[in-house]
Amino acid sequence: MKISSLVLASSAHAAWEDKWNTMVAEKTRTMSDVQGYIDFQLRDCIAARESMKMANPIENGQWKCNEPAKTGRATCEAVCQNDWHDQNWHRMQFSIKCKEGLKMREQMVGERSCSPRERGIQCWQEPWADAAIKSFFKKEGFENAEVDRTKCRKNRKGKALCPIRCKPGFEPFWSFKRQIYAVFNCPSKLWVVLNPNRSRIRGKTTCVASSYECNAEDANKEYPLANGSWECRKSETGLYCEPKCNAADTVRYRVKCTTTGFDKGWVVSTYKQFSNDVCEFESGKETTDVEFQETTDFIPAGLNTCTTDSNFPASRGFPGLDDDYRIVGGVTVQANSIPWAVLLHVKTYSGWTGQCAGSILSEHWVVTAAHCCRGIRSITGKFGEHNKYHYDQTSEFSLTTDNIFIHPKYYDSSDDGTKMNYDVCLLKFEEDILARAPNKEAVKPICLPTEDVTHGDACWVAGWGTTSYGGFGAAELQSVGVSIMDHNYCMDKSFSIDPQEDDICATTWDKNHDGFTDAGKDACQGDSGGALICNRDGFATVVGVVSRGNGCAYKGEPGLYTSTFVTKDWIVETVKTK
Repeated sequence: MKISSLVLASSAHAAWEDKWNTMVAEKTRTMSDVQGYIDFQLRDCIAARESMKMANPIENGQWKCNEPAKTGRATCEAVCQNDWHDQNWHRMQFSIKCKEGLKMREQMVGERSCSPRERGIQCWQEPWADAAIKSFFKKEGFENAEVDRTKCRKNRKGKALCPIRCKPGFEPFWSFKRQIYAVFNCPSKLWVVLNPNRSRIRGKTTCVASSYECNAEDANKEYPLANGSWECRKSETGLYCEPKCNAADTVRYRVKCTTTGFDKGWVVSTYKQFSNDVCEFESGKETTDVEFQETTDFIPAGLNTCTTDSNFPASRGFPGLDDDYRIVGGVTVQANSIPWAVLLHVKTYSGWTGQCAGSILSEHWVVTAAHCCRGIRSITGKFGEHNKYHYDQTSEFSLTTDNIFIHPKYYDSSDDGTKMNYDVCLLKFEEDILARAPNKEAVKPICLPTEDVTHGDACWVAGWGTTSYGGFGAAELQSVGVSIMDHNYCMDKSFSIDPQEDDICATTWDKNHDGFTDAGKDACQGDSGGALICNRDGFATVVGVVSRGNGCAYKGEPGLYTSTFVTKDWIVETVKTK
């Protein structure tokens, strides 16, 4: 399935732009309802690539491939599946030229398998490393710093990443959201470089005398909770604290204290709009650890859908759903049983078409991800879609629009230092989507949320994306169950994820208790903009939009979704005024 194995992620904060980069050449057709069929030459190229992968299996590894529509060439490189395996070959890759006939080039030297990492001396422990580090520090201008060679790790390309730390009594004079590393080119031992590069680091790469200390006791002074206290955990840069109420859990925001960088001290780290919350006083009620609900991969039948009036009431505010506004829609895993789902063909100014997903909100509006909309000429929505390679005239139809509205905070780092959150976009179609539908049961709006998500909720994500990172897209609409995790749990259980206040973190929770979220269930390339769906009192509710992440379904790499509750004011205002 699409998500078991969300766009070209250089890091967890890079938008998952390769979620819609499954690029296909769109053949010119006279009928709008049969737009978007894949160019047969490209399909032949993809089929040849898949045959080559099957003929050359990698033991304990896999083939990592590009999307050939971008370059006209299908290129695949062998990689080991787990970071505790080493490559056991000199070179293992092949490429296929897609245009003007299929031309193959192979470079396969060595045994096609991955072996366990040797437990002997590593390259960063060898005698040459001391001289390399000294030269590296001199070149980069580091002073009063050291490389922590006890915390080195290898990435999937075999290079070693070792964290750079300031010596005791010193703190960094630079600002970067994550750890910075010295990168050893193992095993060839040729050089040491900086990760990330200098252009992404603010300030000087040097350490100065420490001037600030974080104390957990100060959290209660800075942010009093009334009937409760802050529970803080230490990190390399300071403290992260979450509220613990003695009675009702009525505090929604989190705080942190940073000892380094330009922004030392206490700040509200998530949900700033709720920073006036306090713990309520209630008798006979104690807080307990939140348990994760049991997830299922199938969206249950019988969930209600919504109407324009329920999603966008004429009065201001966000009242609960009235019985008068309800439309009951059976939701199953059969064809056309997820009636709000829209397959989007995204056309760039160069003429190429890529894939995203979206959700119907009303007769004229669809919500998707901002990175599916930025720099786009037009978007074609395929409604009532199930099998994207098979046209069903009894339920399917297409509409095209260039009325695209991107959240104003997307790609604007002035607010919180990152460009990739607030990843939400609205599409307005001139023709009435619901009136056009030949099968009214196959095309219905999903509900907007009336409350925020809760840690432990069992929800779903659906789409037509690839079934593994860099893999082949699903022909039929897929769904998978994921668990909602609060920001502290998400950061504590992941390698690199740093959610922002408008983000929702979701994947499979740490069931095996190894300290990281489990692998196997996630959104992937081609799923961008699709709905994160939760059951809210019997209603199918879009609580988030597939946004970004690091790879697909990797251990310790949850997916990030833009919260439709946090961005709801903008959504409602846009629909009412545009």
